[in-house]
Amino acid sequence: MNPITIGALATAFKVTAYAAGAPSLAMLLFYGFHTLQQRAATAQASGGFGDNPDALMLILQATVKVLETVGKVAAALEQIVISILAAAAAVGLVTAVVCAFIGHGLQSQAAWARWSAFAMLMLLLLVSLLGALSLRDFGRVTMLAIVTLSALGLHALWGGYGGLR
Repeated sequence: MNPITIGALATAFKVTAYAAGAPSLAMLLFYGFHTLQQRAATAQASGGFGDNPDALMLILQATVKVLETVGKVAAALEQIVISILAAAAAVGLVTAVVCAFIGHGLQSQAAWARWSAFAMLMLLLLVSLLGALSLRDFGRVTMLAIVTLSALGLHALWGGYGGLR
């Protein structure tokens, strides 16, 4: 007896959509505000030390140049990390929208939703099987639990479905 029904599977897709969509939307909003802030920021004026050939001023000038360079490198790394997180958030948001549509389609017994859910569950099953082969201990048990839930979801999708004949 399969404990997962089509209704439970539709709810699971909707919960997945909300769970993936909320942080993805928050990250994309953060990225948008960060980009607006970067574009609105004015360039810092370079601190001029004048034409004084004093040794102490030359040491201070060299220190300021080193700190400016370190700041520029840190800002570039920050931009790279935020861009990568924003790209991952965009993928998460698209996945959330797809899961929401699949959840609503499964509730209305649409054939396209069955095939879409089949494709997503099969992808999840295969990736989890690969993870179960690659990981040890707790990771392997977690992946095998995901494999089991995916298999039960696939059985709920097609078990007793007369549309395949």
